[in-house]
Amino acid sequence: MPLALKHCKHMMYADDLQIYLHCYPDELPQAVERVNEDVAMNHDWMLKNMLSLNISKTKALIISSARYRSSIESSYVPPIQVKDEVIPYVVQAKNLGVIINNTLTWSEHVLFISRRVHNTLWQLKSNKELLPTRLRSSLVNSLILPLFDYCALVYCDLTAGLELKLKRALNSCVRFVFDVHKSEHISPYYRMLGWLDLADRRKYLLGTFLFNTMSLGSPSYISDELVFLSAIRHRFTRGDPKDLFVPLHRTTVYQRSFLVSACVLWNTLPTSIRESSSVNVFRLKLREYLASNTV
Repeated sequence: MPLALKHCKHMMYADDLQIYLHCYPDELPQAVERVNEDVAMNHDWMLKNMLSLNISKTKALIISSARYRSSIESSYVPPIQVKDEVIPYVVQAKNLGVIINNTLTWSEHVLFISRRVHNTLWQLKSNKELLPTRLRSSLVNSLILPLFDYCALVYCDLTAGLELKLKRALNSCVRFVFDVHKSEHISPYYRMLGWLDLADRRKYLLGTFLFNTMSLGSPSYISDELVFLSAIRHRFTRGDPKDLFVPLHRTTVYQRSFLVSACVLWNTLPTSIRESSSVNVFRLKLREYLASNTV
């Protein structure tokens, strides 16, 4: 199937195929033409191989920064078509459980998580009086915390408002476990549960992912971007050679991106953690480190 693509890059997962193409805003009409060419070629390939494209589940999403959004919306954008059927442009789409909108702001995905958390809590609260504290904690751990953790590394650039929305949802989980009133301060209850706050949970997941990636060299499209200063030391006069090279970043958006955030986090960890003998040892040390630095 990828050989039937001439212009677009692609991602495949089970029975799901996504094709995408980068362009400058003023090149959008020409980019759509190239996408249509690849769509036609791919559709022909499917017919020859006795496969069918589910047009009803096929969507098109134009992603840009907010700066260019108005100019794109006011200009004519040709339709993307499969034969005579038009693929609708949407403002958001779900990709393997993550909702991506046309400006990558994560607002819809955070709302999606928050609703799922509160819906699950509502179901648990209907039998709250029958559940002892330990069982409430176990239920939240198994049914709700994975909602916060799933693909959390993807949206490491949350705004303060979205971060607060998720924090309040997690606080509701803590209040449910201990039956704590909304007016009561709950930091001591976090410590009793041994839970990290959301920012530290993401650091824990990110650190573990980095350790595994550098140990295994996989996935290569990420490990190839992780370069130690020792490998390029002739360009630098300062810095620990065991630190990762932090890509130069001039914008706030790039500063909060996955790669920059990952490198900065790694460089702030103590050497005793970074040189752990196994991933299990690393996880234990990292959790203790993050917990000890929580105010």
